[in-house]
Amino acid sequence: MKSNTQLLEEFNRRVYGHEEAKKALITLVSRSKMRHYQKYALNIDNDELLEPSKILLIGESGTGKSFLVQELQKITDFPLLMLDATQLSPSGSTDGCTQSKLQQKIVSNAENWVKNRAEIGYTHSLAGAISQTVVFIDEIDKLARSFDSSGNWNKHVQSNFLTLIGQSGEFASSGISFIFAGAFAGMKRIKGKTGGLGFNSEFEYTESLLDADIIEYGLIPELIGRLTAIVELDVFNEESYKYIMNNILIPKKKHSLSFFNTSFSLTEQQIDEMIVRAMKSGQGIRYLKRELDKNCLEAEFNSPNIGV
Repeated sequence: MKSNTQLLEEFNRRVYGHEEAKKALITLVSRSKMRHYQKYALNIDNDELLEPSKILLIGESGTGKSFLVQELQKITDFPLLMLDATQLSPSGSTDGCTQSKLQQKIVSNAENWVKNRAEIGYTHSLAGAISQTVVFIDEIDKLARSFDSSGNWNKHVQSNFLTLIGQSGEFASSGISFIFAGAFAGMKRIKGKTGGLGFNSEFEYTESLLDADIIEYGLIPELIGRLTAIVELDVFNEESYKYIMNNILIPKKKHSLSFFNTSFSLTEQQIDEMIVRAMKSGQGIRYLKRELDKNCLEAEFNSPNIGV
Protein backbone atom coordinates (compact mmCIF):
# COMPACT_ATOMS: atom_id res chain seq x y z
CA MET A 1 0.00 0.00 0.00
CA LYS A 2 1.36 3.43 -0.97
CA SER A 3 1.37 6.36 1.42
CA ASN A 4 -0.42 9.59 0.52
CA THR A 5 2.98 11.21 -0.07
CA GLN A 6 3.93 8.47 -2.54
CA LEU A 7 0.56 8.83 -4.28
CA LEU A 8 1.15 12.57 -4.59
CA GLU A 9 4.56 11.95 -6.17
CA GLU A 10 2.98 9.65 -8.75
CA PHE A 11 0.13 12.11 -9.28
CA ASN A 12 2.67 14.86 -9.96
CA ARG A 13 4.33 12.72 -12.62
CA ARG A 14 0.98 12.41 -14.40
CA VAL A 15 -0.57 15.85 -13.91
CA TYR A 16 1.02 19.30 -13.81
CA GLY A 17 0.16 21.69 -10.95
CA HIS A 18 -2.99 21.75 -8.79
CA GLU A 19 -1.23 20.45 -5.66
CA GLU A 20 -3.98 21.53 -3.26
CA ALA A 21 -6.61 19.76 -5.37
CA LYS A 22 -4.42 16.65 -5.63
CA LYS A 23 -4.04 16.46 -1.85
CA ALA A 24 -7.79 16.89 -1.34
CA LEU A 25 -8.57 14.15 -3.88
CA ILE A 26 -6.00 11.72 -2.46
CA THR A 27 -7.43 12.32 1.02
CA LEU A 28 -10.93 11.64 -0.33
CA VAL A 29 -9.85 8.22 -1.66
CA SER A 30 -7.78 7.40 1.44
CA ARG A 31 -10.73 8.21 3.67
CA SER A 32 -13.00 6.08 1.49
CA LYS A 33 -10.68 3.08 1.69
CA MET A 34 -10.20 3.51 5.46
CA ARG A 35 -13.98 3.68 5.92
CA HIS A 36 -14.30 0.50 3.86
CA TYR A 37 -11.71 -1.20 6.11
CA GLN A 38 -13.47 0.03 9.26
CA LYS A 39 -16.79 -1.36 8.09
CA TYR A 40 -15.82 -4.68 6.55
CA ALA A 41 -12.68 -5.66 8.48
CA LEU A 42 -13.23 -4.08 11.89
CA ASN A 43 -17.06 -4.26 11.91
CA ILE A 44 -17.34 -0.75 13.31
CA ASP A 45 -20.86 0.64 13.69
CA ASN A 46 -22.06 2.96 10.93
CA ASP A 47 -22.37 5.98 13.21
CA GLU A 48 -18.67 5.66 14.14
CA LEU A 49 -17.33 5.31 10.60
CA LEU A 50 -15.39 8.08 8.88
CA GLU A 51 -17.62 10.51 7.02
CA PRO A 52 -17.31 10.21 3.22
CA SER A 53 -15.80 13.26 1.54
CA LYS A 54 -17.86 15.69 -0.52
CA ILE A 55 -15.57 18.05 -2.44
CA LEU A 56 -16.23 20.97 -4.74
CA LEU A 57 -13.54 21.65 -7.36
CA ILE A 58 -13.59 25.10 -8.93
CA GLY A 59 -11.46 25.78 -11.98
CA GLU A 60 -11.58 27.47 -15.35
CA SER A 61 -12.58 25.42 -18.36
CA GLY A 62 -9.63 23.40 -19.63
CA THR A 63 -7.67 23.35 -16.36
CA GLY A 64 -8.21 19.61 -15.95
CA LYS A 65 -10.87 19.00 -13.28
CA SER A 66 -12.14 15.73 -14.75
CA PHE A 67 -8.63 14.78 -15.88
CA LEU A 68 -7.41 15.00 -12.27
CA VAL A 69 -10.10 12.59 -11.11
CA GLN A 70 -9.53 10.17 -13.99
CA GLU A 71 -5.77 10.04 -13.37
CA LEU A 72 -6.29 9.49 -9.64
CA GLN A 73 -8.60 6.59 -10.46
CA LYS A 74 -5.82 5.01 -12.53
CA ILE A 75 -3.39 5.37 -9.63
CA THR A 76 -5.61 4.15 -6.79
CA ASP A 77 -8.23 1.96 -8.55
CA PHE A 78 -11.71 2.72 -7.24
CA PRO A 79 -15.19 2.57 -8.83
CA LEU A 80 -15.66 5.95 -10.53
CA LEU A 81 -18.98 7.18 -11.89
CA MET A 82 -18.67 10.36 -13.97
CA LEU A 83 -21.76 12.43 -14.69
CA ASP A 84 -22.66 15.86 -16.00
CA ALA A 85 -25.00 17.92 -13.82
CA THR A 86 -27.08 18.69 -16.89
CA GLN A 87 -27.77 14.95 -17.23
CA LEU A 88 -29.48 15.14 -13.87
CA SER A 89 -31.54 18.14 -14.91
CA PRO A 90 -32.82 17.58 -18.46
CA SER A 91 -33.84 20.69 -20.36
CA GLY A 92 -37.49 21.45 -19.71
CA SER A 93 -37.72 18.91 -16.90
CA THR A 94 -38.55 19.80 -13.33
CA ASP A 95 -37.91 16.45 -11.64
CA GLY A 96 -34.12 16.73 -11.97
CA CYS A 97 -31.93 14.31 -10.05
CA THR A 98 -33.81 11.41 -8.44
CA GLN A 99 -32.43 9.01 -5.89
CA SER A 100 -33.55 5.94 -7.80
CA LYS A 101 -31.95 6.95 -11.11
CA LEU A 102 -28.64 7.85 -9.53
CA GLN A 103 -28.67 4.73 -7.39
CA GLN A 104 -29.21 2.57 -10.47
CA LYS A 105 -26.23 4.20 -12.17
CA ILE A 106 -24.05 3.68 -9.08
CA VAL A 107 -24.99 0.01 -8.73
CA SER A 108 -24.48 -0.67 -12.45
CA ASN A 109 -21.09 1.08 -12.38
CA ALA A 110 -20.02 -0.91 -9.29
CA GLU A 111 -21.12 -4.17 -10.91
CA ASN A 112 -18.96 -3.46 -13.95
CA TRP A 113 -16.00 -2.57 -11.72
CA VAL A 114 -16.35 -5.82 -9.76
CA LYS A 115 -16.58 -7.80 -13.01
CA ASN A 116 -13.48 -6.14 -14.47
CA ARG A 117 -11.52 -6.72 -11.27
CA ALA A 118 -12.57 -10.38 -11.19
CA GLU A 119 -11.21 -10.85 -14.71
CA ILE A 120 -7.72 -9.96 -13.48
CA GLY A 121 -7.93 -12.07 -10.35
CA TYR A 122 -9.33 -9.75 -7.68
CA THR A 123 -12.42 -10.51 -5.60
CA HIS A 124 -14.76 -7.75 -4.45
CA SER A 125 -18.34 -7.83 -3.19
CA LEU A 126 -20.89 -5.52 -4.78
CA ALA A 127 -21.62 -3.88 -1.43
CA GLY A 128 -17.90 -3.31 -0.91
CA ALA A 129 -17.55 -1.79 -4.38
CA ILE A 130 -20.48 0.55 -3.79
CA SER A 131 -18.94 1.66 -0.48
CA GLN A 132 -15.77 2.74 -2.34
CA THR A 133 -17.56 4.47 -5.22
CA VAL A 134 -16.71 8.06 -6.08
CA VAL A 135 -19.40 9.98 -7.96
CA PHE A 136 -17.97 12.87 -9.99
CA ILE A 137 -20.58 15.43 -11.08
CA ASP A 138 -19.19 18.03 -13.46
CA GLU A 139 -20.73 21.36 -14.49
CA ILE A 140 -22.48 21.81 -11.13
CA ASP A 141 -22.32 25.55 -11.78
CA LYS A 142 -24.77 25.07 -14.66
CA LEU A 143 -27.44 24.26 -12.07
CA ALA A 144 -26.74 27.62 -10.45
CA ARG A 145 -27.24 29.52 -13.70
CA SER A 146 -30.02 27.48 -15.31
CA PHE A 147 -33.68 28.23 -14.66
CA ASP A 148 -36.63 26.02 -13.78
CA SER A 149 -40.24 26.36 -14.91
CA SER A 150 -40.88 28.93 -12.17
CA GLY A 151 -38.15 31.21 -13.48
CA ASN A 152 -35.87 30.49 -10.51
CA TRP A 153 -32.37 29.09 -10.51
CA ASN A 154 -32.48 25.30 -10.61
CA LYS A 155 -32.59 25.06 -6.82
CA HIS A 156 -35.00 22.12 -6.78
CA VAL A 157 -32.32 19.94 -8.43
CA GLN A 158 -29.71 21.09 -5.92
CA SER A 159 -32.14 20.36 -3.10
CA ASN A 160 -32.41 16.78 -4.31
CA PHE A 161 -28.68 16.40 -3.72
CA LEU A 162 -29.30 17.08 -0.03
CA THR A 163 -31.25 13.85 0.23
CA LEU A 164 -28.36 12.06 -1.48
CA ILE A 165 -25.37 13.40 0.44
CA GLY A 166 -26.91 14.48 3.76
CA GLN A 167 -26.38 12.63 7.02
CA SER A 168 -29.76 10.91 6.67
CA GLY A 169 -29.75 10.68 2.90
CA GLU A 170 -30.14 7.68 0.63
CA PHE A 171 -26.40 7.05 0.47
CA ALA A 172 -25.46 8.30 3.95
CA SER A 173 -24.52 4.84 5.23
CA SER A 174 -23.15 3.51 1.93
CA GLY A 175 -19.84 5.38 2.09
CA ILE A 176 -20.13 6.90 -1.39
CA SER A 177 -17.95 9.97 -1.92
CA PHE A 178 -18.99 12.90 -4.11
CA ILE A 179 -16.90 15.32 -6.17
CA PHE A 180 -18.69 18.31 -7.65
CA ALA A 181 -16.89 20.46 -10.20
CA GLY A 182 -17.51 23.61 -12.18
CA ALA A 183 -15.89 26.62 -13.81
CA PHE A 184 -18.11 29.22 -12.11
CA ALA A 185 -17.26 31.71 -14.85
CA GLY A 186 -17.57 35.33 -13.85
CA MET A 187 -17.95 34.62 -10.14
CA LYS A 188 -17.10 37.59 -7.96
CA ARG A 189 -14.01 37.10 -5.81
CA ILE A 190 -13.42 38.70 -2.42
CA LYS A 191 -10.04 40.37 -2.04
CA GLY A 192 -8.13 39.44 1.11
CA LYS A 193 -4.60 39.78 2.42
CA THR A 194 -2.25 36.88 2.95
CA GLY A 195 -0.51 36.17 6.22
CA GLY A 196 -3.33 35.94 8.73
CA LEU A 197 -4.33 39.36 10.11
CA GLY A 198 -3.18 41.10 6.96
CA PHE A 199 -2.77 44.59 8.39
CA ASN A 200 0.86 44.91 7.31
CA SER A 201 1.04 46.77 4.00
CA GLU A 202 3.98 44.67 2.83
CA PHE A 203 1.74 41.64 2.46
CA GLU A 204 0.56 40.95 -1.07
CA TYR A 205 -3.09 40.83 -2.01
CA THR A 206 -4.46 37.51 -3.21
CA GLU A 207 -7.91 36.35 -4.21
CA SER A 208 -9.70 34.09 -1.75
CA LEU A 209 -13.01 32.35 -2.22
CA LEU A 210 -15.81 32.56 0.33
CA ASP A 211 -18.96 30.47 0.68
CA ALA A 212 -20.93 33.69 0.20
CA ASP A 213 -19.49 34.09 -3.31
CA ILE A 214 -20.64 30.62 -4.33
CA ILE A 215 -24.07 31.13 -2.78
CA GLU A 216 -24.43 34.48 -4.54
CA TYR A 217 -23.54 32.69 -7.76
CA GLY A 218 -26.54 30.41 -7.28
CA LEU A 219 -25.68 27.30 -5.26
CA ILE A 220 -27.93 26.87 -2.24
CA PRO A 221 -26.43 27.30 1.28
CA GLU A 222 -27.64 23.88 2.41
CA LEU A 223 -25.61 22.17 -0.32
CA ILE A 224 -22.49 24.25 0.35
CA GLY A 225 -22.78 23.50 4.08
CA ARG A 226 -22.56 19.75 3.47
CA LEU A 227 -19.29 19.95 1.54
CA THR A 228 -16.15 18.77 3.34
CA ALA A 229 -13.83 20.86 1.15
CA ILE A 230 -13.92 23.57 -1.50
CA VAL A 231 -10.76 23.69 -3.62
CA GLU A 232 -9.79 26.13 -6.35
CA LEU A 233 -7.56 24.79 -9.11
CA ASP A 234 -4.47 26.71 -10.15
CA VAL A 235 -4.88 29.39 -12.80
CA PHE A 236 -2.29 28.62 -15.47
CA ASN A 237 -0.14 31.45 -16.79
CA GLU A 238 1.93 31.56 -19.98
CA GLU A 239 4.86 29.82 -18.30
CA SER A 240 2.60 27.00 -17.10
CA TYR A 241 1.14 26.46 -20.57
CA LYS A 242 4.62 26.41 -22.08
CA TYR A 243 5.75 23.75 -19.61
CA ILE A 244 2.66 21.62 -20.30
CA MET A 245 3.11 22.01 -24.04
CA ASN A 246 6.83 21.17 -24.16
CA ASN A 247 6.96 18.50 -21.46
CA ILE A 248 3.60 16.76 -21.69
CA LEU A 249 1.51 17.41 -24.80
CA ILE A 250 4.21 17.46 -27.50
CA PRO A 251 6.12 14.39 -26.19
CA LYS A 252 2.83 12.49 -25.87
CA LYS A 253 1.85 13.40 -29.42
CA LYS A 254 5.25 12.42 -30.80
CA HIS A 255 4.97 9.07 -29.04
CA SER A 256 1.56 8.49 -30.63
CA LEU A 257 2.82 9.37 -34.09
CA SER A 258 5.81 7.06 -33.71
CA PHE A 259 3.41 4.13 -34.23
CA PHE A 260 2.67 5.55 -37.67
CA ASN A 261 6.40 5.91 -38.39
CA THR A 262 6.07 9.68 -38.68
CA SER A 263 6.74 12.79 -36.63
CA PHE A 264 6.31 16.58 -36.61
CA SER A 265 8.04 19.70 -35.37
CA LEU A 266 6.95 23.11 -34.14
CA THR A 267 9.00 26.28 -33.87
CA GLU A 268 9.13 28.27 -30.65
CA GLN A 269 7.14 31.00 -32.37
CA GLN A 270 4.40 28.55 -33.34
CA ILE A 271 4.21 27.23 -29.79
CA ASP A 272 4.07 30.74 -28.35
CA GLU A 273 1.30 31.73 -30.74
CA MET A 274 -0.71 28.64 -29.86
CA ILE A 275 -0.36 29.41 -26.15
CA VAL A 276 -1.53 33.00 -26.62
CA ARG A 277 -4.59 31.78 -28.53
CA ALA A 278 -5.26 29.13 -25.87
CA MET A 279 -5.22 31.74 -23.10
CA LYS A 280 -7.67 33.90 -25.05
CA SER A 281 -9.95 31.00 -26.01
CA GLY A 282 -11.20 30.20 -22.51
CA GLN A 283 -10.64 26.51 -23.30
CA GLY A 284 -7.16 26.19 -21.85
CA ILE A 285 -5.43 22.86 -22.36
CA ARG A 286 -8.33 21.58 -24.48
CA TYR A 287 -7.52 24.26 -27.03
CA LEU A 288 -3.82 23.33 -27.05
CA LYS A 289 -4.68 19.67 -27.66
CA ARG A 290 -6.97 20.59 -30.53
CA GLU A 291 -4.39 22.91 -32.11
CA LEU A 292 -1.72 20.25 -31.73
CA ASP A 293 -3.93 17.70 -33.46
CA LYS A 294 -4.58 20.14 -36.28
CA ASN A 295 -0.87 20.76 -36.76
CA CYS A 296 -0.24 17.00 -36.92
CA LEU A 297 -2.97 16.14 -39.42
CA GLU A 298 -0.71 16.43 -42.45
CA ALA A 299 2.02 14.26 -40.93
CA GLU A 300 -0.51 11.62 -39.85
CA PHE A 301 -2.30 11.68 -43.21
CA ASN A 302 0.94 11.09 -45.12
CA SER A 303 2.09 8.29 -42.83
CA PRO A 304 3.18 5.16 -44.72
CA ASN A 305 1.69 3.00 -41.93
CA ILE A 306 -1.88 4.27 -42.12
CA GLY A 307 -4.73 3.35 -44.40
CA VAL A 308 -8.11 1.68 -44.57
